[in-house]
Amino acid sequence: MATAKRISGLVLLAWSACVLTGCPPGRGGTSPGPGRLAKLDAGNFVVALEQDGRRVMLNDRHEARLARREFTVVVVFPKWGGVMVNASARGELAAAVRAGRPVATVLPLPRRGLPEDLGNPRTCIFVTEQGYSYWYYLGQGKSSFDEVIQAPREFVCRRRVGHVAADNAAAARPLTELPADRLYLTFVSTAWSGNRRVEKAAEYITLVFD
Repeated sequence: MATAKRISGLVLLAWSACVLTGCPPGRGGTSPGPGRLAKLDAGNFVVALEQDGRRVMLNDRHEARLARREFTVVVVFPKWGGVMVNASARGELAAAVRAGRPVATVLPLPRRGLPEDLGNPRTCIFVTEQGYSYWYYLGQGKSSFDEVIQAPREFVCRRRVGHVAADNAAAARPLTELPADRLYLTFVSTAWSGNRRVEKAAEYITLVFD
């Protein structure tokens, strides 16, 4: 079950600055790359990756090289909330973000994300062309993350990924059984306009498995 922890603003500020601007190579830094995220504010989020306790660098093509074993996706929000997430072995959604086109031109945004268990007990990510998961933190006991670190103005949310499945009803398989050597993660911040979701910000990461 996900837990919420408090951390000093100074420590979290340093962590967020590293994610936002990138840290020097060889120090385990992470840079989100030149995506469509300008800064961490009410309509945005920041994404980073960790493996074996170290942050993973992205290159200027938004690619991260990972060993084919458990890793962690870190999402930083300015307040309680969530982000739509799609994982796919195909790159159409990522290409839309890269080109500055709305993701809905490829895969419409749903009213609700694919159903998931609270607290990420299966350490699973859904690999699908059919929809989006909704990763969120809405307070203690209302989270799809493993751990949430809380500061006065930011929430650092960590979710482990060790397995893949098509959806919550399908059996989860370890990453070692993933047939593709690349996985495209697309993250979309949304808002409601009438009775439908609209995109506010988007980012993508290409995972390249060694």
